[in-house]
Amino acid sequence: MYHYRPLRDFLAARGDRSVCLSFKEIEDLIGRSLPSSASGAVSRQWWSNAPSHSQARAWLSLGRKAKLNLAARMVTFSAPAPVTSLPDTIVIDTTDLHPVAIRLLETIISQTRLSAEVAAAALLNSAANDRQAKPPL
Repeated sequence: MYHYRPLRDFLAARGDRSVCLSFKEIEDLIGRSLPSSASGAVSRQWWSNAPSHSQARAWLSLGRKAKLNLAARMVTFSAPAPVTSLPDTIVIDTTDLHPVAIRLLETIISQTRLSAEVAAAALLNSAANDRQAKPPL
């Protein structure tokens, strides 16, 4: 992803849900020409949202998807619509949690006798407060 980091940084700085860039604008951002495969017969593969492609990781790491308009030599990078409301109940599969997160939850539950749901909410609120208190990197 090294060559495409400037594209990633540009997209990360944009608050727009959808960002449309010409091939030339992308080339200006990355400081080099796009490979011929980006605009040739296999261009759909090059612009596919496959995480195995280093260029795709530049936008996928931000939760964006690329959509190619080859005729216009443009690419639209779209982010998913923001979640406007959460359901009252969220089910978390503990097999998806990092072992340290599980230990933190177990510690909170054993020390406070809170339910797992309340302990998870407390942990998330604590993480959010810590994140707000630290300046962005």
